[in-house]
Amino acid sequence: MRVTKSVTITTVTGVLTVTVSLPANGYTGSMVILSAKWTGVTYPLDGDTKGVINWDDGASDTILMPIANTNYSISHTYSATGTKAVSVVVTDPNSGATGTGSASITIAAPLSVASFTASPPSGPAPLAVTFTIGTISGGFTPYTGTLAYGDGASDPVSAAGTKAHTYVTVGTFTATLTVTDALGATIVSRSKIMTGIEGIMPWITALAPLVAGIVLVTVTRR
Repeated sequence: MRVTKSVTITTVTGVLTVTVSLPANGYTGSMVILSAKWTGVTYPLDGDTKGVINWDDGASDTILMPIANTNYSISHTYSATGTKAVSVVVTDPNSGATGTGSASITIAAPLSVASFTASPPSGPAPLAVTFTIGTISGGFTPYTGTLAYGDGASDPVSAAGTKAHTYVTVGTFTATLTVTDALGATIVSRSKIMTGIEGIMPWITALAPLVAGIVLVTVTRR
């Protein structure tokens, strides 16, 4: 007697679609968040979906997620500038299917201003002061900014250069330089301008170069 058994073999070929989301821009030293989502996993069998993230800076991350969970977020910090092509390759452990998603991000150095100085540091009112703004770098152009002189007057600033302002009254003023890049990152520099009080001005003026970020301008009465 011959017994015949039928065996059904099912092969599964899945198609994985991987979607990757990244901010368009970021800064060195600051975290960026990648989000990945994939669809097309075949069975709800035991096992983890494996994903490999290539950050395009020599670093990578491997992620293992339950099949039912098709969303994933992870942070990364870049130390070098440039445009990074980030890829995520996901593998379905049941079908062996793989899918790849990608996105790019441009990384810039943080916004900075090389220097902010005022000259001359002292003199009788009315005192004409020249403010020198050093090179603005980092962040994303165009830059916008304002130099507020502390006495109600101000001027727009968008690049390195000089601004002239005359203080006509005796008093204490704080000049504030605010620069913002195209993404809204802001840096603020302040110069403290002290006018009058003639008796103590010589030693205050001598101390000024030792105080980082403070520029003392003295205006005295004639």
